Amino acid sequence: MNHALTTPVTQGCDYPDAGNGASPAIESISERDTGSETSQDMTTCHFTASRMDGWMEGCIRFSRNEPPPYGQESKSYENFWFNRLNKKISGNGYHYRVHTKRLQPYFYYDAESKLTGLDDELMQTISKSQNATIEYFMYEDNYPIWVASQDDPQLKYTYDMSLRIGHKPERDLLDKVFLPEWEELCVTVPKKQHRLMILQLTKPFQLEVWIFCVVFIAVRTYATIHFCQTAYMAEHSESNFNPLTNDKYLFILEERLGHLHNFYGFAWNHPLKAIFERKLRYVFESGVWRKIYDRYWTKEEQFRKLLTPNRYPIDFVDLISLWIMVVVGWMVSFVWFAGEIFIKIQKNR
Repeated sequence: MNHALTTPVTQGCDYPDAGNGASPAIESISERDTGSETSQDMTTCHFTASRMDGWMEGCIRFSRNEPPPYGQESKSYENFWFNRLNKKISGNGYHYRVHTKRLQPYFYYDAESKLTGLDDELMQTISKSQNATIEYFMYEDNYPIWVASQDDPQLKYTYDMSLRIGHKPERDLLDKVFLPEWEELCVTVPKKQHRLMILQLTKPFQLEVWIFCVVFIAVRTYATIHFCQTAYMAEHSESNFNPLTNDKYLFILEERLGHLHNFYGFAWNHPLKAIFERKLRYVFESGVWRKIYDRYWTKEEQFRKLLTPNRYPIDFVDLISLWIMVVVGWMVSFVWFAGEIFIKIQKNR
């Protein structure tokens, strides 16, 4: 997801002062005819930007001699911008622009053609708690970006937008990040220090997790585990793509490229970034994140209580793992005690 809180670098534009160093967010962009003011090498675009205290208008110009933004080869720069969705949550605070892609159960249309999903619920809750304005933009499915090879300009590769994150053009003051698909190139096993049995006692009981923990202890003792790095970008190149046979050497697994909190971008040194990261950290550290994604659904109230400081009452169901360990411990102690009594009786005979 991309929360655009700043405007691209402008050239020769006259627009009202934003005031107090506020960075406007582009709301819309389209080409217009400016007569003699625009040369053949320049494209002038009209935009409407939002501020904390109102709206403003201006223009931006891109040089046709320079590489187009984000490595795209297109006759019109407005083709890069995404489809604006008819969903907007209004507030008097910050302005968010969310760039996302259809992916159930995280962001999709329901039967009534309304946007919904886990990511949508999370963004709504956080934006409401900060009294912010949020607008959604969606990528077209299978939307390609063409980039020319440095070795051969005639040879082109394509990037999947959903797998392309972390690209930061020099002319843009925003970290470009994208929410990836549920794909990764290899299986990642939790490291030893990240899977402590004592911490597992405080987490919601899941039979699969406990089986994994027990097996992991045995495997860690008698086997060697190879840890793989997570893939952050997939490129159709000669190393993993054969254009003649259309073969792609990519292993598709039921795992995501990374956690959701790693895919939010903000303007550099923006004061909201630390607040947003802290709110998300409450969600992850409280252990509720895995509850939500395992159940594949949640309600807004469940998210809202996570935005408060990391103090919340522990329910009985949250300690099921602890009660199971207590019962197992008492059972083992009883069996051991009964065994000692039996052995003592046998010796007295």
